[in-house]
Amino acid sequence: MYKTIAVAVDNSACSKYAESIALQIALTGKIPVTGIHAYTGKFHQARFNALERLLPEKYLTEEVLSHQRDIHSVLIGRGLELISLEYMKRLGDACRTVKIPFTEKIVDGKNADVVISESEDGGLSVVGAEGLGRVEGISGLGSTTRRTLRHGTSDLLIAKKEGQIESILAGVDGSAEAFMMVGTASDLARSLGATLTLAACFDPGLHRTVFGSLSATLSKETENVFKFSEQEQLHNEIIDRSLADLYSRHLEHATDIAREHGVEAKTRLMQGKPFHILCTLAEELESDLIVVGHSGMHRSRYSDIGSNTERAVELAKTNVLIVRNRKANTLATDKGQNASSPVLANSTSITDQPALLWSDDAKKRLDNIPGFARKMTIMAIERHAKEHKISTITPEVMNATRKKLDI
Repeated sequence: MYKTIAVAVDNSACSKYAESIALQIALTGKIPVTGIHAYTGKFHQARFNALERLLPEKYLTEEVLSHQRDIHSVLIGRGLELISLEYMKRLGDACRTVKIPFTEKIVDGKNADVVISESEDGGLSVVGAEGLGRVEGISGLGSTTRRTLRHGTSDLLIAKKEGQIESILAGVDGSAEAFMMVGTASDLARSLGATLTLAACFDPGLHRTVFGSLSATLSKETENVFKFSEQEQLHNEIIDRSLADLYSRHLEHATDIAREHGVEAKTRLMQGKPFHILCTLAEELESDLIVVGHSGMHRSRYSDIGSNTERAVELAKTNVLIVRNRKANTLATDKGQNASSPVLANSTSITDQPALLWSDDAKKRLDNIPGFARKMTIMAIERHAKEHKISTITPEVMNATRKKLDI
């Protein structure tokens, strides 16, 4: 599963959750654990020097200032290091008790920088959602967590609650990264003895909002050029009906992946905003861990994290694991493409290519359908063909499908 686990430690409540979860995962395979803590000694020293001139007059003699500098230097240097060692003691003792290899990394610097620098291929970083700077009554993500989420290179587990991981919920959107994530979620579920639920969510209301906005904006001439009314009807009659079919296929494929990893997963097909549905479903199922891909279907060259992943991490009340598909991400970034593009050799996403045999005339008609609607149209026509045991799609079959759907 994971070769190493790096844990950010700062003695906060969420840090303690992170330590506990890291130990649970480490126990599944005696995975080496590294405890990380960075103290900002240089920052404190610089701040003390800047404040010297504001000290009461009795402290401003060179002799007194020199004495105070010496005391502060020892306090900042050795003092913060000793505090950091105390922070590490609990995790180190816990690892040694169960014979998990443990090392500590204590440096003068910023926690996020150290956690990110310790990230490695095949490793897992575990951080608390918030640190010692948490503001009471305001939940969210601390600065270390935010920076690691955006700039880290390994899988990242954000700890928000304590307890054993017994129920895992994974979000599937049909991207290559999501299917890779299912493998990781399945391995975790099998190793921890946890249940796994795979959830796919689509948003059928989005295009209605878009078309409603356009209808109030476009002139009659522009509507005629784009055949606006026909496109709207196509969405209403084909795309809405096919979205459920498409995401059902995503779930079937994800279930096969889970089974290959030795896990029989439950599935949920739902409608709504994916990030909201995932968080709500996690509460309903009392999930101990949500697992998502770092980016989804719409990843682009300049995306540093998927929007649904980012919002789910913010809103979730339970722990969240973000899985990165480093190979796909690198290729996509180099080519300026979506990480789920069919050109990627390791992509397992469902493309817009027909599954049945299509006649040349049918293919020509298919080319006239806008790209954004082609996948849904293919699925609707092929579903009709399968229902009637038709092996080859012809223009007549396409006409029959249109007649059946009344479009």
